[in-house]
Amino acid sequence: MITSELHEPKPSESEEQKGGDSRNNVVPLHIATGGGDSGGPWLRDLEVGTCFLGKYAQQTMLHEFWIVALANRAVKLLAIKDDKELYMWVDPILFSKEFTCYEVLDT
Repeated sequence: MITSELHEPKPSESEEQKGGDSRNNVVPLHIATGGGDSGGPWLRDLEVGTCFLGKYAQQTMLHEFWIVALANRAVKLLAIKDDKELYMWVDPILFSKEFTCYEVLDT
């Protein structure tokens, strides 16, 4: 009976010196490519009253948003930039494709 195939391989000496297994460094493809946190319409998963930071997938500047209302097919957002407020209705699927949820600040 061969039991060695059932056991996890031991980490190499270089992995042990680094303090861990290299498999812990795996990042999901949709996050690595800037496609949103869940790989789908992540905006739909947030509740009214949620404050989050979002950014265009290829830019570094963060934008502050608040979810104000939910409809059947749209989400009303409050965007805050330079102390100015802008209310807008967005398609959550298209918004989730263009923006990455960087961090949820408040729910």
